[in-house]
Parts: sequence; C-alpha cells; structure tokens
Amino acid sequence: MTIGEFIRKGESKIQEAGVECANPHQHMKQIVGAGLGVKVSELPLHWDEPLEAEAERKVESIFKRRLRGEPLQYIERTAGFWNHEFEVFPGVLIPRKETEHLVEALLSLAPKENLKIGELGAGSGNIGISALLERPSWRWHAFELSPVAVDCAKGNANRLLGGHNYSVHQGDFFSLASWFEPFDWIVSNPPYVASRDIPDLSMEVRQEPKLALDGGVTGTELIARLLRSAKTLLVEGGGILFEIGATQKEAVLELMKDDFVHVEVMEDYSGLPRVVFGRLRKGSAWTH
Repeated sequence: MTIGEFIRKGESKIQEAGVECANPHQHMKQIVGAGLGVKVSELPLHWDEPLEAEAERKVESIFKRRLRGEPLQYIERTAGFWNHEFEVFPGVLIPRKETEHLVEALLSLAPKENLKIGELGAGSGNIGISALLERPSWRWHAFELSPVAVDCAKGNANRLLGGHNYSVHQGDFFSLASWFEPFDWIVSNPPYVASRDIPDLSMEVRQEPKLALDGGVTGTELIARLLRSAKTLLVEGGGILFEIGATQKEAVLELMKDDFVHVEVMEDYSGLPRVVFGRLRKGSAWTH
C-alpha cells in the first residue's frame, strides 16, 4: 500500500467514527505525517511511495488512537499557538486558535512596558508565555490547580522563555492571588461550559480535563467570581480580559455593568462573541 492509498482509505473511517476535524483528507495527512515524521506540506513528494511495514505500524497506531477520540495534540504531545509549539499532554487543556484573540487583544489594549498580570488557570502556559515573548518587561503570575498543568506550563516557560518573568503557582487563584496583588491586569481563559453540556461535547474535548471546562450550572459561575475578586486584586482602573462562550455575552455584560467601564466584547474568526475586556470603575476597588 502506498502512502497516498493509506490516506484515501482512512478518510471514510475518520468520517464514520465521528472524529472531530474540519477536513478528513487533511486530517489523514496530519496523522500520516505524525507517524512518518514528515511535514504535511512534504507528503505529496512521497505520495506514491510504499508504506513500509515499520512505518505502517506507527501510522496505524496513531490512526487507531484518533478513531477512539484521542486528540492528535495529545498523541504528538504538541500544539501550535501564536507562532510557537507548546508541549501538551493528557490532563492539560489543549490551546485553541480562538484563544489567540485573547493574546491579540491584550497586546493591543495594554501598555507595552512593566505590567504585572495575574492569570486564573495556566493550562500549558500558552497565553502568558505568548504575551511575554512579545512583551518581555511584563511580569506574569499564573495560578493553576492542576499539578499536571503546572509542570507543563513550567516546562514550556523554561523552553520558550528561559523562565523569564513567568511564574506559575500551584493552587486556587482565589486563595493565592491576594499574596501577589495588586495586578495591573487580570487575564483568563476560564472554564465556561455549563455542567449539563459537558456530556454533549465531542469525544475529543471530553478527554480534556473537566476542571478546565466545567463552568458550573450556567457556565458563568467562575466568571462571576473572577469579576468579584478583581475588585480586590486590580489597581484602580486596572484591566480584565477573559474568554467566554458563544452564548454568554448578555449574561457577562450584566455581571460587569456596575463595576467595570469601557467594556468591549470582541468576536472570533467565526463572528461569535469570544473575548471580553473591561476596566475597573473608579471607586469600585475594595481597599484592604
């Protein structure tokens, strides 16, 4: 069997298994490329070459894991985000393209020098590390409950930043962040999926950590708590920037109306509400 034949035969199996992907043909090329250690863009050069026995075993192993719903990022232990490759593995939220809007908004809205930023949930460290690669004078404090994610974020920070100005603290943001306040900005891609919707997520997403997905009964419980905490953690006029679900715009605006000004909701590539920005209203900060 040639490489091209394996790819063509696999396309229908991808569709039958309900594997989450935009294009079965392209996804089969990613699977084969991962097994062969070949870039997808280079596969056409090898299209008519025979798939040798050892190579076929490697490709078939990855293919079977994908058919069971295991995300390709976990299989390859890497995910692309903001022009860099981040290590990811089971137990760590996989970076999404949509979350690049969060980084883009932060770089656009925040001053360029000497900020101290707090983040609820580090995951792989993709948000903070990407921002610091663009703004090396910023100081970033990420707070993460999962020890697996903490190790992942630390590894990515050491590899991509040399650990410069990036700290990840294992524990509850709402308990630990007060030790490091005040912050100029608070940033988060918080859990925002309503608990009742978790079973309806794709089989790939259901393999990601529930801790990073489940946002409570309505999906906005943690966001509401984050907004309340911002009043004790932000400097007066400090900024908050976070990701939301596609149907949560109105609920979040209601939560922000009393204590935040200059509130803006930014859309993602699909035209859906994705990133929310606001500044703490003068007089809203709680003093200690």
